[in-house]
Amino acid sequence: MPSTPTRPRPALLTILLPALVPACAQPCFDDGLRQRCDVVALATSSGSTGAALDTSGGVAHTDGTDASSSSGADPVGDSSGVALSEGSSEGDGGSSSDGGASDSSSGGEGARAEPVDLSGWIVVQAASDREFVLPEGTLVPRGGTLVLARDVGRDDFEAFWGVTLGADVVYLDSADVLPVCNGDETFALADGDGVPVDEPSPPLTAGTVLTRIDAASPGDDADAWALGDPELDATPGVADPTGASPGEVRVSEIVDPEGVGAFVYEYVELHVGA
Repeated sequence: MPSTPTRPRPALLTILLPALVPACAQPCFDDGLRQRCDVVALATSSGSTGAALDTSGGVAHTDGTDASSSSGADPVGDSSGVALSEGSSEGDGGSSSDGGASDSSSGGEGARAEPVDLSGWIVVQAASDREFVLPEGTLVPRGGTLVLARDVGRDDFEAFWGVTLGADVVYLDSADVLPVCNGDETFALADGDGVPVDEPSPPLTAGTVLTRIDAASPGDDADAWALGDPELDATPGVADPTGASPGEVRVSEIVDPEGVGAFVYEYVELHVGA
């Protein structure tokens, strides 16, 4: 008959127990852990559009049945039909206080080369007042862009503008949430905690394009933008303003095309510094 295992002596248990308790089991009583818990609570309550992530480069339209998608309240309207497509699958998460994504604590070129996680960030439109919360899994490569279209899938968007969006472009169909351009709209950007990252752009004139040429200047500086004709000057997915710091996120282009039914092709673009 096998012998009964000998229990550790109480004195030995007293020595071993502190080392065996996982760090994650510690209660959030000290200030550092409490702050970390608060950040997690904020992140999980910041609002998600419930978008599905399509890493094949196509557009994913959600129907609420995708187990990988998340749900949450959108501050304006229902954006549960948002479509997202992109060419990256990993991000570093978080943001810094100056409007750029925070690098990994390990530092180095590898951390700085990781895509920027914009999940929960907010694109803010004024006149009319609207907000769009970027869905979970919105990862934008450094030096890349995010195109937020009004109400059209990626294939039709590319056909209308005569472009093929590159692998460094994340495409979102807002399902008619934002932008909605009729003239005099401004667009700003806030991070997942609601902290302003980029100031409101100059008011948009109907039927025009505003292209950011200087990311180092405030967003409300008219000299930081170039006014143009959408048919001739719109450059979806390739805007590259000067002065962008690594990981810094800025509104880079706002476009209101003219023509019957062309309103669905309106878009706002964000650029991430390389």
